[in-house]
Amino acid sequence: GFSGAYRVDLASRAFNCFSPEPNEASNPLSPGVAALLEDKGGLVWVGTLAAAVIGWVFAHEIMALRYSEHVAVSAPVFAVLMSCFVAVCTTYVFGTLLTASGDLRTLNVLAACGMVLNIALNLLLIPKYQALGAAWASLITQVLMAAAQAVLAAQRFGGWRGRSTTFGPVAYLMVLVICGALLHTWSPGLWAGGAVILATASLAAFATGTLRPAELREAMAFRAGAGKA
Repeated sequence: GFSGAYRVDLASRAFNCFSPEPNEASNPLSPGVAALLEDKGGLVWVGTLAAAVIGWVFAHEIMALRYSEHVAVSAPVFAVLMSCFVAVCTTYVFGTLLTASGDLRTLNVLAACGMVLNIALNLLLIPKYQALGAAWASLITQVLMAAAQAVLAAQRFGGWRGRSTTFGPVAYLMVLVICGALLHTWSPGLWAGGAVILATASLAAFATGTLRPAELREAMAFRAGAGKA
């Protein structure tokens, strides 16, 4: 059960997640890095959170597409691992920026702390909850590491501006959680429900200001300029 859910999760993590290339932030003082930080964070938050909600709501249907046995056991594990997807892709963005700025010592300390925490959580949770416990240990570790890297990157690059940066993503999260809860009760099926979530995510992303057309254009222009350089 766990191996099946984990293989699907690993495949989803192979997605680029719009993460910036290291040379995009090689100079931490270059103009536009802070804006790029916020834009990339918004892109990752919008896409991966929508995928995670789909994974949570339709975990059983998704696992049934791939496997015919142990679906009931692997579906809850897959749902938790899909939440790890959000944290992992967030780490891609902020970890890349910290790496490009040369702050490898801090990243190594965080990685060591994450390893110790994950081992401790596995020892605590696996004996009682087995595969689901391992998934929760992974989720807790990944969320804490992503949060730590996001805070460090925001402090270094000035990408966090208080309520103006926080309200939109939080509102977007709440909209998708409510949408997912309603669909879980309604049970329209994977394809119809997934389409509803994706449509809701697109509308909510712009309505809450998590994504802005102008910022998307700036981010693409910045990436194009970095590629030419």
